[in-house]
Amino acid sequence: MRPTKRPPPLRPPPRIAPRWCWPSATA
Repeated sequence: MRPTKRPPPLRPPPRIAPRWCWPSATA
């Protein structure tokens, strides 16, 4: 196996609920 020049494709971050970031305003 030859080492690839560029790193492997990083998986997108898990879908976090915006509730932790925004106050309960959209509720």
